[in-house]
Amino acid sequence: MRRRDDPAVWASVLFAANFLFMRFSAVPNANITASVPLVLGWVFLAWRRGLITVDGMRLRWWLAGAGLSALLPLAQLWFVAGVDVSIGSWALWVTLWLPTVFRFVDASKATFVRACSGVGWIGLAISLLSLAFVGSQALGVPYRDYFADIVPQPFQVGFFATTAPISWGSPIHKSNAWLALEPSFLSFLLGVALIAAVIARLKWWVPVVILAGIFSSFAGSGLALLTVAVVILFLTGRAAALARPLLGGVLLFAIASMTPLSSIVFGRVGELNEGQSSTALRATLPYQALWPEFSHSLPGMLVGYGAGTSRRLIEGTSVLGLLVPNPARLIFDYGLIVGAVLLAMLVVAHLRTPVPALSLSILASFLLLQAATQPMINALVVVGSLWAPAAYRLPVRPARGSNRPAASPSSDPGVVVERDPLGASTS
Repeated sequence: MRRRDDPAVWASVLFAANFLFMRFSAVPNANITASVPLVLGWVFLAWRRGLITVDGMRLRWWLAGAGLSALLPLAQLWFVAGVDVSIGSWALWVTLWLPTVFRFVDASKATFVRACSGVGWIGLAISLLSLAFVGSQALGVPYRDYFADIVPQPFQVGFFATTAPISWGSPIHKSNAWLALEPSFLSFLLGVALIAAVIARLKWWVPVVILAGIFSSFAGSGLALLTVAVVILFLTGRAAALARPLLGGVLLFAIASMTPLSSIVFGRVGELNEGQSSTALRATLPYQALWPEFSHSLPGMLVGYGAGTSRRLIEGTSVLGLLVPNPARLIFDYGLIVGAVLLAMLVVAHLRTPVPALSLSILASFLLLQAATQPMINALVVVGSLWAPAAYRLPVRPARGSNRPAASPSSDPGVVVERDPLGASTS
């Protein structure tokens, strides 16, 4: 296979470009990241070269969600008073998730592992940049947004908290590695890269440096991602396949908890019920803010209040940093019926991925904590939907005393069981 037609290379390039261009505006003076046309262009080129194909089932779900939500305003205008539909909000949302309709033609074990390797090495480079961001400030170099200095303002995406001091009055800012829209975006992408590096069995120091990069962002999204991934590994019985990396990660977390990072980063783990904390602003407060408006009308609950309405209501609260989680947005804007279809569309696109602990942890983040933003969705596409249905799974260690045969042997221990694209065993 020629390198330019290698799916692993294409996936790695998309992951890298997604980071490099996320602060660029898609069009001048518009707050739409260049990651949107980037992934659409990538999908078109990959499809033309025969590297990806349309997944029929996911296409049907996407068409059902897009079609029903497009027709929904007819019912909303008839049954719900004061509906204000944003066509742009609807169009952007269905466009954001359009890439999940496609999958690689070659979703084999070797190809996926090489893609994870590429993502891991890219994550290492991003981590080194992030460590340079924080390290330079620790050495006395004042923070400066070089991206904003170099790129003309009309070509920058605005309305994002690019960075902030790690604590009140501190001269050191949270790292966005100069190129991420926010430190939380950087932390999230590095969390994906770290899991990919572990799956690819990269040298031990690569995940260590990536984890240091996550710490340098002083944001919790990457750590939350890692936590959910570990939980899924244990629940699915696949933690034993990655026992050594998991043990090493636990030791690193234990060491980090005894440093000043403990209060700045790890202290956010228990902040869910702490007033207007970052976690509460994403996980609980949006529902509290939307529930009175949502529940006052039965027709509104069933058919929704119009695309973009939930965001306008949240912005009207004047609570800085308050986000609209995807379930809240879909159910409020499109109602219980169509909203459920749209949520199912997201879940279906990520069933039977190679490593559920990777793709489902990212999907869970979107459903519980993160708004739908293209840079983060692109990371999920690179390691998730493009590879489903999976060609293999991480092996499950048989229970003690069980007569069930172990996973089929492989030269790469602890990673794969070969299957055909439909999930049937090839052994």
